[in-house]
Amino acid sequence: MKKIFFIAIAVLLTATSCSEELMETYAPGALLEEAAIQTPDDLQLFLNNTYNGLTSRSQAEFVSIFTDEVGIGFENGGQGINDEYVFFLAPQSDGPDNIWAVNYFTIARANRILDLASKLNPTAAADINKLNRIKAEALTLRAYCHLTILSYFTTDMKNPNALAGIISNRIYAIDDNDYPRNTNAEFYAFIHNDLNQAITIYNSLPASAFNSIFATRTFAQGLKARAYMYAGDYPNAETWANTVITTSGLSLANYTNYPSVFLTETNPLNVEVIFKLKRTAQQNAQATNLHNAWYNGSPSIAGAPWFEISRALFNKLNPSDTRYRTLVHPNSVIDPGYATSVDVRNSDRLLINKHGGTLTVGGLLGLVLVLMVIIMTSKLCDYLKCTS
Repeated sequence: MKKIFFIAIAVLLTATSCSEELMETYAPGALLEEAAIQTPDDLQLFLNNTYNGLTSRSQAEFVSIFTDEVGIGFENGGQGINDEYVFFLAPQSDGPDNIWAVNYFTIARANRILDLASKLNPTAAADINKLNRIKAEALTLRAYCHLTILSYFTTDMKNPNALAGIISNRIYAIDDNDYPRNTNAEFYAFIHNDLNQAITIYNSLPASAFNSIFATRTFAQGLKARAYMYAGDYPNAETWANTVITTSGLSLANYTNYPSVFLTETNPLNVEVIFKLKRTAQQNAQATNLHNAWYNGSPSIAGAPWFEISRALFNKLNPSDTRYRTLVHPNSVIDPGYATSVDVRNSDRLLINKHGGTLTVGGLLGLVLVLMVIIMTSKLCDYLKCTS
């Protein structure tokens, strides 16, 4: 009887035991990162996809509505008028959530690129240079995203002890997520360290043609100017802004070609734009392009605008300024007597023209940094450092 009992136990153990290897899930044919990323060319593809993550319209949409850059459109059916438009934010609000998620998603990819880059050991000079450039671009993007997080989520950008977001500088396990927020001082130090490393790498690379759809040394230098400006360090902000102005080789757009920066992308490569996010025709879908943040259709009277240019902003525009014709759609209906109109929503239609895009260059651009901003930074810092 005992033998039968022990035999039964042995059979049961045999039936329920398994190889340790079978405990690890594995799909035959699955492409793991060790196999997917073996050369700098492979890593370049990963970096290209990382840029794509930054093309979200959440920042442009949220800021324009929350800060009264737009007003209620004549076809508005209730979109946004009970939350962002009336300056109302709650923990469930989409705007801040999207900005946080988009930037940390990009940071996570940049961290993985930097980790993978450290495991590659190319021998050809061209591959070594490509790998170093990828590192520099990843560091620049990581710094940009951290600066964006700080600018939206700190209570006071000039207070070194105020809290910002959470510094992310490595790959984290899925359950490794219990971290406190870092201070502005820690954020700025981290951002400048990334940018300094990136600039050092850029300086070591062979000269190449400027291309504003990739992070460059000029973009990194411009970010340093912006970071110092945010922190209230005006002398350093002016120094780095002037570095961009004097060494980038870029010039300001003139009256004629300024609209092309935003509407058709036909401006020369060395005009105005330091860094931009180029959208593809496939991204011209309603859920992802820029203009459908404010329109149901295309930018026009027939496009059913939910939001238009706010009257307060419109009144600050000079009709002879090239920015006026870039921002204000030519089919706008402008009512000089808007203040006393009994139906101002329909008599005064201030349509948004900017970022309209075309069928072939969908929803065109989400511009991050232009030369005019850097020149204004330099002039403002020169004034502030003399008056503070």
